[in-house]
Amino acid sequence: MNPLEAVYSALKSLAPISPEDLAPLEGQYRSESFRARHLLFREGERYEKVTFIRKGLVKKYYLTSEGKEFIKEFTWEGQITTPYASLLQNIPATYSMETLEDTEILSIDYAAIRELIDTKPNWTKLGKALADFHFLNREIREMELLKNSAPERYEIFKRRFPHLLGRLKKQDIASYLGITPVSLSRLESQGR
Repeated sequence: MNPLEAVYSALKSLAPISPEDLAPLEGQYRSESFRARHLLFREGERYEKVTFIRKGLVKKYYLTSEGKEFIKEFTWEGQITTPYASLLQNIPATYSMETLEDTEILSIDYAAIRELIDTKPNWTKLGKALADFHFLNREIREMELLKNSAPERYEIFKRRFPHLLGRLKKQDIASYLGITPVSLSRLESQGR
């Protein structure tokens, strides 16, 4: 199977795109495999690629000067990710991205994608749909963190991401929820 077919399957649900719309990407993508715990990029580095997760799971996280980690989100197979805000501002990445499982990706230079978005109507629609999708996810995440208690955030996490529960370490779930692993253990022991 052509690797771009998996990309097409993921994108067609977001915008009216055809297999022919992906033709300009033929030969421009790079297929890579990484072991679990591989750092794809670190905060402060430039990462100017759009990445499609074919298989596996990654976390995107901030690290404080004291070494405390805060996970902003997880991305898994069938999803597209990039440090979009950094690309828009032409600055280094403001967070790090690391594989949590053995992971296979397709990466394409952001400049090639940007050219398509700027010149092809279906790509323009797709770019808007992707931006909308990520904006809505950020809005939901922000509301959950600011409005809900730790037990509520954990319940929401379990409802939204049941497919991740068996794949994530407890410390990663705790970091995503903004609590300590000890607090997460307490929530679990209370039957939450």
